[in-house]
Amino acid sequence: MFQDFVNSICHDIEQNGHDGTDDHRIFLWDNLNSHHAGYVHQTVVGREGPRQFNIIARPPYHPQFGPIEYAICQVSRILKLSATRDWNVDILEAEVVQAAHSIPHFNSTFEHCGYSV
Repeated sequence: MFQDFVNSICHDIEQNGHDGTDDHRIFLWDNLNSHHAGYVHQTVVGREGPRQFNIIARPPYHPQFGPIEYAICQVSRILKLSATRDWNVDILEAEVVQAAHSIPHFNSTFEHCGYSV
């Protein structure tokens, strides 16, 4: 399924790409197993034609590449500093909300990525 998806992206660029702009495209992927399948790799880098495609593996965890991950990392840090053993789920939920509200522009990070908060 993922191979079909990637193939459709490459095919679209091959058929509708702009010379000079789409001559070389790079996929930046995380560590998902399907990203590393040989069949998928061959679909991307083994293509013949005027356009070249490559894959670069994203480091396993770098929040700066995903703003939502960075926001979650900030919330986690705040919770780590204030957590106590007597917290239950209700307290945890309230603390997460409070931590999120204490981070400047937290909601806009999610809204920018298409999520309504």
